[in-house]
Amino acid sequence: MKYFIPIIALLLTLCACDNETVSSKSSPHIDTFGFQAHDSIKGIETITFTVDSIQCVVYNTDSIAYGLSLKKMLPYVTFIGNPSDLKVNGAYWNQVDSLDFSQPVSMYVLSENKRQEAAYTITVNQHTVNPEEICWKKSGEIALASTNYQTQTVVYMEQLYCFVQIDEEITVYSSTDGQAWTQLNTNIPSIALPTITEYNQQLYALSADKTKLFTFANNDWRSAVTFQNMQMDDILGQLDGKLWLSCVVNNRNCIVSFDGTNLNISANKNLPAIFGIQESSKTSTGDALYLIGGTKDGQVYNSVLSSDNGTYWTNILNTTGEYNFSARKAAASCYYFDQLYVFSGIDQSGNVLHDGYASNNYGYSWDSIPAYQQVPEEYTFTAGTQAVCFAENIFLIGPDANNPTQLTIWKGRMRKADFLIR
Repeated sequence: MKYFIPIIALLLTLCACDNETVSSKSSPHIDTFGFQAHDSIKGIETITFTVDSIQCVVYNTDSIAYGLSLKKMLPYVTFIGNPSDLKVNGAYWNQVDSLDFSQPVSMYVLSENKRQEAAYTITVNQHTVNPEEICWKKSGEIALASTNYQTQTVVYMEQLYCFVQIDEEITVYSSTDGQAWTQLNTNIPSIALPTITEYNQQLYALSADKTKLFTFANNDWRSAVTFQNMQMDDILGQLDGKLWLSCVVNNRNCIVSFDGTNLNISANKNLPAIFGIQESSKTSTGDALYLIGGTKDGQVYNSVLSSDNGTYWTNILNTTGEYNFSARKAAASCYYFDQLYVFSGIDQSGNVLHDGYASNNYGYSWDSIPAYQQVPEEYTFTAGTQAVCFAENIFLIGPDANNPTQLTIWKGRMRKADFLIR
């Protein structure tokens, strides 16, 4: 009698193992699904797929990036049992040939004992919207009292500031969204509009005669520095905690840095021959300053002068190659989502250019802006158009082609700026 209970337990264990074997042999279901690392789709191995054996569907909730090819993909599939027959879209599959997942795939599974079958629909979800597309629309306008004016737009204190000079009078408008603009009540001294630059939460500008440096804070302009024995030329931008300016000393181009208190003339005597170029489009990546295009001694250039320390400058554009833009001055440029953009400008013959280029290697080479980023045909570039990046948008601000007494503001926004996860 004492051997009865162990014998019963052994029989129950054997029956359980046999039931498990029978269950796996009769199951036609997928256990796990995924992809191994793939050169053309980085991170594909981390994408989690849900296997629903009730609805017989397999899918991923974290979509794969737009534009990647899914036509030749080898999935990694495990089954609860050992299928006796396996077909994909009606054809036998040996589990080593790649499959086309650009459309939902039908996978037929027959259980090992050939008594049960299942037809799974496998969907590899992919973003259908190009995250790099720039959507453009007219944002706002500013009515002016003249057709003869000069403008300069900058970002300051989380707002757009548009300075407009008509004759000797300068008016400033501000906006938080590029749509609604408010005229500010402030007395502005005689300054050179193209030199207005943000630095240390203040605006700086050279005086119209280039003899003083003015600063703007708390809605008030004041003189910060009066230059002695040097002829200032332009404000190049801010970098490494300093404001960088170009000047002429003894008929030689020089670089000057300003730390908010003191001026320091650079000892660099090896500036490029075209340094001192005028009507360049100035922009910054945060790590480097850029002067794009411009004119000097009557010649218009397609140069890209760059500096990563403010002192040493070089023309980085490969002007002999095919990957560059044509010569232009007074272009509109900006740095947006890790790319440099240049729009429009004026060529050697004085014609307004209606094109755009982008560089994803910090200005060394340039390609025409792709169709999905181009400004709509209904927008017409005009002389004086400027580009400003603000709140993850590109703003193009310039005279209206059909109404020159009005500034037109167009906003471009890359789709991925609105993605929850970038």
